[in-house]
Amino acid sequence: MELTKSLNSKIKVLQFLSTSDIGGTEKMVLSLIKGMDKAIFQNDVCILDSKGKMSLEFEKETNVYYLNYEKGGILKATLSLFWFLKRNKYDIIHIYGFRANILGRILGKIAGCQRIITGLRSIFIINTQNKLYTTIATFLDKLTFPLVRLCISNSKTACDFLIKNGYPSGKFKVVYNGIDPNSLDFTSHTPLKDRLKDETVIISVANFSIWKNHKTLLNALKIVRENFKFKCLLVGDGPLREELIELTNRLGLSNDIIFLGRKERVESLLSISDIFVLPSIVEGLPVSIMEAGLAHLPIISTNVGGIPELVVDGETGILVSSFDVNGLAKAIEELLVDKEKRKRMGEAGYNRIKNEFSLKKMVKETENIYLDLMK
Repeated sequence: MELTKSLNSKIKVLQFLSTSDIGGTEKMVLSLIKGMDKAIFQNDVCILDSKGKMSLEFEKETNVYYLNYEKGGILKATLSLFWFLKRNKYDIIHIYGFRANILGRILGKIAGCQRIITGLRSIFIINTQNKLYTTIATFLDKLTFPLVRLCISNSKTACDFLIKNGYPSGKFKVVYNGIDPNSLDFTSHTPLKDRLKDETVIISVANFSIWKNHKTLLNALKIVRENFKFKCLLVGDGPLREELIELTNRLGLSNDIIFLGRKERVESLLSISDIFVLPSIVEGLPVSIMEAGLAHLPIISTNVGGIPELVVDGETGILVSSFDVNGLAKAIEELLVDKEKRKRMGEAGYNRIKNEFSLKKMVKETENIYLDLMK
């Protein structure tokens, strides 16, 4: 606090994201901006792409700028970002996502910003589907990493992975995602409540991308369906939507799977569900699991990224390997058949999220990092 007394003006921070679509990173940045001390910090937001479904929420809180990368191309976005940074002279630039990081690191340094932070929300340079992309992305990330003063990750696992792969250990700090239980309304109504009141409901909240691994989930549900009845709610959208609908039909699951699209708030859907499943290939510290935990749901997920830091295997949920269809099916069946285990894991998960992953703690730790950088 002594530092802030000597400052003549607020600390200017730019939160630079690739998109403003609904996602865990976007939700956490919005919560961070809402929670930070506005007497000390001025947070602006810059979006690499055009307006998304969370744009209005950001605009309610602060100034938001859009580079329209997907419309105007890389050259126009580069020039726009350079002059934007040069004109506004931010004290700190905090960057999220691979595309925004490469562009923001380089142009931030050229524009004169001395405090550039990478906000590592997942091990984003991994792409198991495209080895060439992985090679190029890793090269570009390592090449521009010296421009970064600090890398703030939401999981220790992600930091350890990068350090083992040649990144300097001294630049990493871990700040866990935080969530405010009071911000979630689990009493809100959904029209599905009456329709599904006699069903055992499985829910998965995730964008339809290769990283979220829905195909493994659908193939596991095909096995489960041989012996159990259920309804599965898939909340999300993305490039694989049509492909996943086609696979659902091909597996004979069209009567068991309900595609609900993206939802800004999922509490009402979590409140009518019995099991939460997230079969990701790559993750940071998923907000969706934290929300499901506060809904008293047992979690079935994969042993990747920061998920083992959220989910205690055998206590608050069950962890399996990313592509283990049979293992995922077995875990789902285990909880479908044992209602008491579901309840016990759900209660343990609720207490863990509420006590160890608070929004107040996340905001305070981030504020302290920003203040230390300003010394």
